[in-house]
Amino acid sequence: MKVITKSVLIFSVLICLSSCESLFGDGEDDFSCDKNATVILNGDEKCAYAKSLVKAGRLQIGFGYSTGAVDLLINEENLKENVTYTYAKGEVTVWFNNLNKVKSGLFMITKLDEENRLMSGQFDFNAESNNNSQAFDYAISARFTDVSY
Repeated sequence: MKVITKSVLIFSVLICLSSCESLFGDGEDDFSCDKNATVILNGDEKCAYAKSLVKAGRLQIGFGYSTGAVDLLINEENLKENVTYTYAKGEVTVWFNNLNKVKSGLFMITKLDEENRLMSGQFDFNAESNNNSQAFDYAISARFTDVSY
């Protein structure tokens, strides 16, 4: 009986040691709330990691969270603080979970630090998505802080 108890104890410790890194996070893949963004999907708040890159002169911002991601492509080249850019005018393009159509969407930079190339801001959009041949409505918003561009 002692051999079984010791074996179970050793096995439990090994399992804990092998999974502690994933339990406590390991850098970029950790979606803990100390990351630089919050995504709210149909009222459910998710801690996220936001990053950006420039492709063909246009800014692309990606928001990754534990169960998915949202990407925005900003079609305006000269972004300014506290200006609202909208999907309806073609200023913002959204990629998310098999979208059928975006009903509305907006993007705003609330802080633009051109010297350090950092921005903070928000986006909101309403969309319809097709998942397993069934349409779902989504209301998605995000706030992000000090994302490099």
